[in-house]
This record gives sequence, C-alpha cells and structure tokens, in this order.
Amino acid sequence: MNNHLKPPHSDQFSIGMRNRLGDWNTSATVSRVLSYDGFALTLGNRFPDGSFWMNGGQPWGNGIPGFGSLILGGSGFERKTTEVLLSAEKPYTEQSGWGATFAYTFADAKQNHIHIDDCCAFDEETVKQYPIITSNAVARHRLVATGSLRGPWEMIFGGKLTVASPLPFTDLACGILKPNTYYPTGSSCTPISVTPLDAVGFSSLDLQVTKNFTVFGEQTAYVRVDLINALNSHNYKDISTTYGSGGVANPHPVRYNTIGNILGAPQTLRLTVGYKF
Repeated sequence: MNNHLKPPHSDQFSIGMRNRLGDWNTSATVSRVLSYDGFALTLGNRFPDGSFWMNGGQPWGNGIPGFGSLILGGSGFERKTTEVLLSAEKPYTEQSGWGATFAYTFADAKQNHIHIDDCCAFDEETVKQYPIITSNAVARHRLVATGSLRGPWEMIFGGKLTVASPLPFTDLACGILKPNTYYPTGSSCTPISVTPLDAVGFSSLDLQVTKNFTVFGEQTAYVRVDLINALNSHNYKDISTTYGSGGVANPHPVRYNTIGNILGAPQTLRLTVGYKF
C-alpha cells in the first residue's frame, strides 16, 4: 500500500579550493548533502479506537481481520551531512624517490532513523515522529596518512596510518523513563545516539615493501610483503551500555566491548607473489 510515496532525492552543495605549494598539491572542501524521502516501511495496524499507542504498546495484534498485519510503504527517511575535507599530496617521483599524502575529514551527520541501513520504521506511528539523531554511518574525525620511499635494490617501502574517532552508537532505548510515563508520541522507547567515551575508535598502521623484477620487455614479476595493523591496535565493534533512569535518554557510560567483535584485522603478515604482463 502506498503511503504518501515520494521519490527519494538529495541536494548537494560544495565549495572548495586547490593550490600547489612547491611540490605539494593541497585542497580544502566544504560539502553539504541533504537527502529526503528515503523509502521506509511503517506499521498500519491500529487499536479498535483508531489509536497507534496504548499504554506504551503498539497494535501488532490488531491487523486487518482475515488478512493479518498491515505494512505501509512510504517516504520519510532523511539524512543531513556536512563535511570538511583537507588534503595535501606530494606525488612520488623517480627523481625524489618519495611521496606522501595527508587527508583529514570532519563530518557532522544526522538522520531521523536508528541505523543507517534501516528499511523499516516500526518504532513510531510515522517516520516524521522519529527524532533527528547523530548518524552511526561516519566518524566525526578521520585522518589518513600515506607514504612511499624508494629503498636499496630498487625496493619500494610504503606505509598507511588511519586514525578515526569512535562511531556514534545508535539504538532504541526502552525502559528508561519512570513507570507509566511515555514520550509525546505515546511510546515508552526513544531512538538515541551516543558517542563512546573511548578517545580513539579505530587506528591501524599498515606497512609494506615491494620488489619488482623485469622478466621480458614490459612483463614483470613482483614480491610484496605486508604487515597489516603493525602495532596490533585493538579496534572493537560492539558496545557495552548501561541505561540511565528517570527520563535520562542517553546510556551511560558507553564504551567498546573489549571481548566483542573487532573492526579491521589483527596484526597480520602477508606475502604476495605476482606476475604482470
């Protein structure tokens, strides 16, 4: 069933500047992306009096007689993102024998749904009742630095450092109000977004060395050794939470679960042999 279905669309605005300072190429960009009318499924069931909420509960058992629950397809998901991107690059050249890049991104992302990949909005009567919360799609701060250096015997040494602040934690928080107390929509739960207290959300230093061998004409063989996450940084994915009470919507404290799943890879040594022709 169509429930005010509108085509999803996005408006993007950006302004930037590029400069060359000696051997370095630099750039600065500010970008604003506004996305509207993302597709969402909502619950069409209603209690006998026509209401969606009753004592904090939803009418999951009050579907269309003889058919079952009514699911409505409509529009309403929104995302708003502002990004600042700063970069500097010194290209690798045979003459200098080295190259480097630095890229920093600041992101302020908001959304009116719990998870970035949500398809459904069953936690409120309509999508418009969802609050705007900080998105869990992107870290607020992210720095990526790379470097390459020509070493002895024509070997190429390279490295990549990635550091990012923690991703916001989004969830549907229930049972944090006083008994028999509900939010203005009628729900006893509310979508929340909280950034973990950990200082760093992700960090990894990857190193590599490559040696090329000329076989015949343009055909080459190579040997590459990678040390992934050289410092064996502990990058966790899962969150440990303790919910507050008395109307406090934010779970506190919020920290990474040190015995949960991980992001990226643990310290890994990899050897690659290849042939190009």
